[in-house]
Amino acid sequence: MVQPDIKRNIGKFIEIIQGLDSALNESFNALSRAVAGGEAQLQDFIADKLELSELEGKNVYRFRQNGHHADSIQSLIGSYRNFFFARKTLERSKASCRNLPRTFFMMLAHAYDEYVGALCKSLFYLRPELLERSGTSLTFAELSKFESLESAREYLVEREIDSLLRKSHVEQVIWLEEKFGIDLRTDLAAPPEFIELMERRNLHVHNDGIVSARYLEICGQHKVLTGDLKAGDPLEISRECAGAACDVIYETGVKLGDLLWRKVVPEQNAKANAYLQDLTFSLIQEQRIQLARRLLSFANETLCKYADENNRFVFLLNGALAAYLANDKEECARMLGSQDWSARADILKLAHSVLTERFAEGASLMRKLGRENRPSKAEYLRWPLFEEFRKTPEFLSAFQDVFGDVTLAEGEVRTLQKSAAS
Repeated sequence: MVQPDIKRNIGKFIEIIQGLDSALNESFNALSRAVAGGEAQLQDFIADKLELSELEGKNVYRFRQNGHHADSIQSLIGSYRNFFFARKTLERSKASCRNLPRTFFMMLAHAYDEYVGALCKSLFYLRPELLERSGTSLTFAELSKFESLESAREYLVEREIDSLLRKSHVEQVIWLEEKFGIDLRTDLAAPPEFIELMERRNLHVHNDGIVSARYLEICGQHKVLTGDLKAGDPLEISRECAGAACDVIYETGVKLGDLLWRKVVPEQNAKANAYLQDLTFSLIQEQRIQLARRLLSFANETLCKYADENNRFVFLLNGALAAYLANDKEECARMLGSQDWSARADILKLAHSVLTERFAEGASLMRKLGRENRPSKAEYLRWPLFEEFRKTPEFLSAFQDVFGDVTLAEGEVRTLQKSAAS
């Protein structure tokens, strides 16, 4: 068995969700182009080859004929068949456009279920006593059927996980709280949209996408707005719904994994902090600012009890940065104003001065930090923290004083050259 690793579980989950998101975008765009092309092709066909006429009191389209009727009948038969083939192709493309979001939506929900199962499996192997305390057991007769104790334990773990995945999301949270001794209903704070998405998934699995009284009841309990929907109405899964589901499922999965990781394996808190910092920083770099803000809000409001002082300041700065990049400067200022920065390390003071737009002070700190300390030359050029600072004369002057020219590392260029040659 692969050594259980919560970081790997979370990373694989993120990779799958991001992959599905990219595949949905690319597939939907390609199908949309196919639909537009098919419609244009049929419109051109109608304009070039057909003319409205009347036959036995009914409007029909006749094919425009060139030459003698006897000479062109075979060609007309071919044109007739081409028209219906093109129309059928267009209908299939339109059907695919309608159905594709639902397909990806169901895959997203399934990926979350698989992730929860893999997460719990890792936790049970990291802390076997949790499985023992759960009360699950085998009779001697059942145990004798297994070749080893390891295979028996594997069976028990799989049975526990199967029991979990049969439950609704709300029931799963209660189950996880009982198994792992954690207050998820308070700390997880899953977005109400997540609960609606999972209930919508259940409608499409069990009720052909038709709104049920249970769906409306659960949405009402969690204050999810359902408009004028009523039992019996069809509930489609649009492109917009599937796209929004990616971020909601991503957010909920990361928060769940992070909380369980810290609770069950507290000796790995430093590793968990570093991973969440890297993850949220990557989201900021990818311009997924709102998702980064929600995860950083979670880090600053819920995870602060698991972080040391340095980590708390890093999470706070990145949260303020995400607010700044979202043009919410009031929230950025509120977050920064909650702490005293005078005794912080120079790199943290630099971040504070940049986010408060005291650019002359930031340039002075750049010179003080010099070229041997962080941030490095590449970090000054790439970090989103310096996005606005880089546009100022203060930055340009300090950068030239400290680093001179803007250059690329030899290894970066050589890698590209090797790729081009191969």
